[in-house]
Amino acid sequence: MTRTGATSIITDWNGNDEIWFQHTQDSWAVQIAITTALANAGINVDGYMASWEVFNRHTNTINGACSVAKTNGECIDPLTITLSAKDSNGNSIHSQTFDYSAMNTHNIDPSKKDPNWYEESVLSWVGSEQLTPGSGIASVDIVIAGYDAGYWSGNYGPRVKNMVGSLILSVDICASTPLHSSSCPGYATAFATQQYNTNCAASATYDPGCPGYGVAFQNEQCIANPMPHCPGFVAEEVIEVIVTAEIIAEPSITGDSIIDAILAEPIVSLYEPIVSPVIVAPIQEPIIVEAPIEPVNTASEQLEVSIELEIEEEAIEVVVVEEITEDGSEEEPTIVKAPTPEKVITKKQKTKAKAKKIKEIVQARGESLAQQMSVAATVEVQKQLQNQLIAIIGFVPDFSKYGKTNIDGGTLQQEVNLKGGRIVDHQFSRWFLNDPKFSAMENSQYPSLRSN
Repeated sequence: MTRTGATSIITDWNGNDEIWFQHTQDSWAVQIAITTALANAGINVDGYMASWEVFNRHTNTINGACSVAKTNGECIDPLTITLSAKDSNGNSIHSQTFDYSAMNTHNIDPSKKDPNWYEESVLSWVGSEQLTPGSGIASVDIVIAGYDAGYWSGNYGPRVKNMVGSLILSVDICASTPLHSSSCPGYATAFATQQYNTNCAASATYDPGCPGYGVAFQNEQCIANPMPHCPGFVAEEVIEVIVTAEIIAEPSITGDSIIDAILAEPIVSLYEPIVSPVIVAPIQEPIIVEAPIEPVNTASEQLEVSIELEIEEEAIEVVVVEEITEDGSEEEPTIVKAPTPEKVITKKQKTKAKAKKIKEIVQARGESLAQQMSVAATVEVQKQLQNQLIAIIGFVPDFSKYGKTNIDGGTLQQEVNLKGGRIVDHQFSRWFLNDPKFSAMENSQYPSLRSN
C-alpha cells in the first residue's frame, strides 16, 4: 500500500490496524493483480465483495473555521473510498466510489462496543458476462482519501479499519452451459440442439431422428387410413352373394307327343342385372371452313357465274327417244322436248321469274355464309368469308356485262380542233333576241321570269 501525503498514519489500535488522517490531504492506494493462472484452471470472475468500517465523528474547528461546506452546521471531515477494475489493456471496466464526507458517525451504531464506527458491505456483479482472469480483468485498485477539515494538529481526522475484499469466482459457465451467452463458444450448436429437442418433444413425427418417431408415425398413419397392421384394426365383414342359375324341374308327361317334346327341354332361369342405358351425347365435330382466297371483286364475279349456272340447271330438259319399227330396224332418233306449260310466258315474265330465282339463291347463300362466319376457326377465314358476304349483299344481276358493252357513237376524243380556230355566233341567235314574239313565248313558258 502506498501513501500520497505526509501526516496520515497506519496505527495499531486495540489490536487492529487503522488509517488515521490528520490536517493535510492524504490518500492510500493498493493494486491487486489478477493473473491468468485462474483462467488456465477454467475459472472466471463473476464479481467481487468487500467490507470496511469508517469513523468520522470529529467536527472540530479553529474559531469556527472549516475548509469544506458545513453539513447541518457541522464541519464534517471529507472521506472517500474508490474501487476500480481494469483489463489487460488498462481500460477501466468497473468503478465505484463511496463518499462519507457528509456522514457524522457519532453514536451511529449503539449496539457495538464502540458505537461511532459505521460498517460498509459491498456486493457487485460484472453483469451477464463472465470476466476472464488476466485479460478480461487484470487488476483491482483501491484508493482511500481524506483529511481533517477543522485543521487541528493531531489525530482528529477520519479513520478506516478492517478492510477486506474478495473476487467472486466460478467455473467457466460457457464450458458447462454454452447457452449462457451468445458469445460463448459452441452457442450456435447448443441453440440448434435445444430447438430440435423442443420440436421433437412437441411432436415425435417432427423428424425421423426424434425419439419414438417410428411408433408416432405409424399411429398417425393408422388414424388417417386404418390398415390390418394397425392396433385395434377391425376388418369389415364381407358377405359374398353367389347367384347361380336355377334349373326348373322337368314337368310330368302329358301324353301329347308334341307337348311332351317341348317340355322335355330344360328351362334355365337366369337372374340378370338390370343395366341402365348410358346415354352418350354426340360430340359435335367442329366445322372447318377452308379460307377462300378471292377478294371482294373476284368473289362478286364468281358469284354471278355460279348463280347463272344454277339457274341453267333448272332449264327444260331435252329427251332423246329412239323409235323401233315393227321389222326391228331402227329409225332416225326423234328429239322430243318435255311438255311445255299451256300458258305462254313472255320475255318480261321470264326476266321477272329469273330475278325472283336469283333473289332466292342470294338469300340462301347469304344465310349459309353468315352461319359459316359464326364457326370460323381463324380470323383469316372469317375475313375471307366476309368478302363473299359483301359480294352477296352488293350483288346486281348482269352487272359484269356493263364493262363489256360498247356505246354507239364512236370514240370520245379528249381534244377537238375547230375549223378556222374560232367560234362564231349562230346567224339566227341574235334574230331570236330581237324578235318581239320571242319574249312573249319565253314569258308564257317561264312565268316566274316575267319582269314586274
